[in-house]
Amino acid sequence: MQAGDGQKIVLVDVVLPNLGFGMEEGQLLAWLKAPGDAVRKGEPLAEIEGDKTTVELEALADGVLEEQLVAAGTTVPVGSVLARIRSEAAEPEAAAPPGATGAMPSASTPAGATGAAAPERSAPGRVRVPPALRRLAREHDLDLEELAAGAPGGRITRELLEARIATREPAQETGARREAVALSTMRQIIARRLTQGMQEMPQFFVRAELDFSAALGALPAGVGVNALLLWLTVQALKEAPAFNATFEDGTLWRHRSIDLAQAVALPDGLLTPVLRDADSENLEGLGERSRDLVARARAGRLKTEEMQGGSFTLSNLGVVQQVDEFTAIINPPQIGILAVGALRERPLVIDGGLHVRTTARLTLTADHRFVDGMLAADFIAALDHHLQAFDA
Repeated sequence: MQAGDGQKIVLVDVVLPNLGFGMEEGQLLAWLKAPGDAVRKGEPLAEIEGDKTTVELEALADGVLEEQLVAAGTTVPVGSVLARIRSEAAEPEAAAPPGATGAMPSASTPAGATGAAAPERSAPGRVRVPPALRRLAREHDLDLEELAAGAPGGRITRELLEARIATREPAQETGARREAVALSTMRQIIARRLTQGMQEMPQFFVRAELDFSAALGALPAGVGVNALLLWLTVQALKEAPAFNATFEDGTLWRHRSIDLAQAVALPDGLLTPVLRDADSENLEGLGERSRDLVARARAGRLKTEEMQGGSFTLSNLGVVQQVDEFTAIINPPQIGILAVGALRERPLVIDGGLHVRTTARLTLTADHRFVDGMLAADFIAALDHHLQAFDA
């Protein structure tokens, strides 16, 4: 299609992207632009929810939103065309070809996040708030326009929403003794994938209690226990590479680099952002990258590539002192996950004598189709060797 002044008109597809390893579908929560609206590259077009996060879909091209092909509230497969942008290019070779992806995801405030939002309006009559707050309002049938009109400065906060929810009548079911709770897309897909993993994987568990006393005393200033656990996991995977693998579409893939995922709890679910090439980092580097990744995960600012592709997962619940030990379920297509409980002073017999030492209880969950008990024992032994030899 040709426009005036030598410009070429192209229609650019806006597609649902893959927001995480194994994501098959997502929900279009809301449109932020209407057909006929002008759009700029990088401007949010819609809010979408994937398996573990909510994001704003950003335009990759300037132009006009030509048409919407999927209605808000619809769940569609990854790769589905959601809309089309009519774009002009000064030179044909610089124009995006028909069928090109016309939008990219930008991590937005995750479910349960706090914060306030000014009532920006990108479409007539529409209040702009973070996706988490919009979903909360939708679940409780609250009118955002009405709330914004009565809010101080027109700003909608989580506190305002929760206060309004608290004043409403409880759900009238079985004499108001219970109420239905809507599951988020994140929770639904976590449930489906982990159920699938438990049904398809013969998972087994190897537990150990390891002495962290000497290593804790050798940690450099500013370096925390989580960084130490990440570093120890990397060293163990180097010596037990059978666990640094994924099983995808009938093929077992052994990974050359260690892309270590770490479990991050959110109010409405769990994210496992990935530390790429973790084996190339020292202790301090792992600590710095981990703190940045966790902070951005909780603030909803992860990049798409940071939410997919992990080759092994570390899940550390040691921050909760009441958790002595726990068992983690493998996240497909990975074949292993390490769970770490709280560090605690415990009695320990050493050379026939009773001592009080700081220990942690670890559980390695493994897929028995590809690794066996001896390989799991080798992993734990390698981790303990580096723990006892640790000297920063």
